Amino acid sequence: FLSFLDLGLCKSAYFTEPKDQAVWFYLRWLLKQEDGRWSVQILRDVRELDSIEPDVPLALFTLAREDDTLLKKLESVDPMRKGLYKFLAME
Repeated sequence: FLSFLDLGLCKSAYFTEPKDQAVWFYLRWLLKQEDGRWSVQILRDVRELDSIEPDVPLALFTLAREDDTLLKKLESVDPMRKGLYKFLAME
């Protein structure tokens, strides 16, 4: 079960070092373990991070779950994974 403490630790980590992949993978794992109760809060926090620190690939990827137009932006922000974003946009 996802706890407020886990979310707080994740938020602290991605605001401190937003390009560190480990926190984003852990956050994704946490979200798969729970029933969606925290998703709104997490997306709100990630939008806040995006307004402060734009063009963080994994933050944009997280937000793309709600707004698939961000996949096009990700193609330019993260050109190494351009093919992945194009593929996901086709789904």
